[in-house]
Amino acid sequence: MQILCTMERQPELSVGQATLLYYSHLLGDDGESTTSGSGRATPAEQRLFVETLVSGVRRAQVDIDTLIGRCSRNWRLTRMAVPDRNILRLAGFELMSCPEVPVRAVLSEAIEIARRYGSSDSASFVNGVLDRMAEELGRGDEPMPTTASDTHVPT
Repeated sequence: MQILCTMERQPELSVGQATLLYYSHLLGDDGESTTSGSGRATPAEQRLFVETLVSGVRRAQVDIDTLIGRCSRNWRLTRMAVPDRNILRLAGFELMSCPEVPVRAVLSEAIEIARRYGSSDSASFVNGVLDRMAEELGRGDEPMPTTASDTHVPT
């Protein structure tokens, strides 16, 4: 989300440049190393995953923005706060292009990011718009994934 916000404010940046800038800031170095100053690993797979998501959002942005526009009642995209708009774009991409990711996981992550980076109303706004997006995409009624702890076998 932060990379998308940076790219919105600096549209001349490529995905690779914006990602490098983000990791440089995050790691406090040139962004090329695989560990931070604290020794915490930042795997190359994580960076590849981030670049894949950001690239996907950028490629599908017109379609994603159209969907957001249809699903956000009384809010034009340009009136939305920058973090909220980019949270919706990222989650919208996952809803549209990542069917292997459960809807509830997409919504939960987006809501948590909105709580952390948005205003006091962001989480509920993002939740409402994403619920409508999932419905419109035909993913609104997907069952919650079950785990072994969710199933109780009477003895």
